[in-house]
Amino acid sequence: MIDISRSDLTAGVAGAGTMGRGIAQVLAQCGVRTLLYDAQPGAAHRGLDSIAKTLARLRRQYRAAGRMVPLTIFEHYDLVDTDDARPTYAELAAEHRVPVTQVTNWLAAARRDFRAHALDTIRDLTSGDEEFREEVRALLGREPS
Repeated sequence: MIDISRSDLTAGVAGAGTMGRGIAQVLAQCGVRTLLYDAQPGAAHRGLDSIAKTLARLRRQYRAAGRMVPLTIFEHYDLVDTDDARPTYAELAAEHRVPVTQVTNWLAAARRDFRAHALDTIRDLTSGDEEFREEVRALLGREPS
């Protein structure tokens, strides 16, 4: 069993197509240092671009709603560079002067919103409903909702 909370965990994803980008995005969202490789020149950069677009959508949504503290907590916890120590929920709660349960709730909501934007990105990258459903099943192991 892999312990994804290990700070030294690194995952490599071979192939930066729709599926590879999605896998890399999910791994990075979980805080795993992720390496993305593709034999086609520029494919890995396009994969990183799609992840950046998903994050940009989330940031726009949270800024528009005035939810900067939940966004900041999400970025500090889920998007932390794995070379740095990931803060604990208690440390985030103390830093933002909120209860630990609020940190938990905000992280759950931000992750849910991030996944929704990721699904939108996958939909934008696929040619039709069947391909979209196949990609989501392959990436998330479930049917898209």
